[in-house]
Amino acid sequence: MNSDPHALDVKRLADTGNWAGLVRYWMAHRHQPALDAAIACAHARAVSDPGWRTLPKFLEQVKAEPIDLQRQAPESLPTRCDEIEKATLGILVLDPRAAFCELAAQFAIERQDQLLRMGLEAAFQAATLAASCEDTGRSAHSTSLLWRVDSRSCGNWRKPSNSMAKH
Repeated sequence: MNSDPHALDVKRLADTGNWAGLVRYWMAHRHQPALDAAIACAHARAVSDPGWRTLPKFLEQVKAEPIDLQRQAPESLPTRCDEIEKATLGILVLDPRAAFCELAAQFAIERQDQLLRMGLEAAFQAATLAASCEDTGRSAHSTSLLWRVDSRSCGNWRKPSNSMAKH
């Protein structure tokens, strides 16, 4: 019996070649085998359709540098992606900024407010994108970041306004 509680979910997503689902699973659980499986699915897709060659390279960069604030999805990908895959790429771009919900306290006090606000905006946007994918795991992860920040600050933080979420 496999003791990895994630193994069945990762296998199910990998068996269907669902690189986007695997990436969202990795982001929600920080389960490295999910990202590895996403990269393998991306390589398989690139073999069958060379137009996808940038996807495995991009995911390998994500693996090498998970908190890259300069991360941008390759320009050629969104035109090839379905709506859920586009949303997943968007969440991947937002993910390093959303991490500031948890990491802001590790920076100098004068930067914490700015970083926390950046994290809140990104987490809210990521939760919205995850909901559009009907991905309850990733949506719950982003929402939990928002709630944890709110509970730490005794209610001083609010969900970003809709105008902030559109950026």
